[in-house]
Amino acid sequence: MTSGGRNAFRVGPLCNSSKGARRLYEYWTARGGLKAAKYDVPRIAEGKYLKLLHDMFDQAGLLGLDESEIRVRFCPECDLRATCVHEGSEGRLSPLCLDGVATAILRANFESSI
Repeated sequence: MTSGGRNAFRVGPLCNSSKGARRLYEYWTARGGLKAAKYDVPRIAEGKYLKLLHDMFDQAGLLGLDESEIRVRFCPECDLRATCVHEGSEGRLSPLCLDGVATAILRANFESSI
C-alpha cells in the first residue's frame, strides 16, 4: 500500500511471498498469535503502515471513535472475526482491528466508486 508513494518500501521476495494477500497484523498473528502482532512487527514496516492507516482513518472521519463505537460499527461485518475468535480477542481492541477497519474503509470507497 502506498499513499502517494511516500509510504512505499521494498521487501524481499521471501517475505513478500510468505505474506501473500494478508494484511500486516493478520500476517503477524498467523505467524505467532496476537503477541507477535503486538510485539514482533518490524519497526519500520509498522511505522509506515500506521502512518498510512492514520491518514486513511482521518480522511474517513474515524479518529474520534471510542472503543464501543468501533465494536458496534465494524466488528459485526469484519472479515477477521474468525481470527479474533481463534485468538480470544473477539469484541476487544487488538491490532487486527486496524486491519479490519482499514479493509472496511477500502471496501466502502470501492463500492461507492462503482
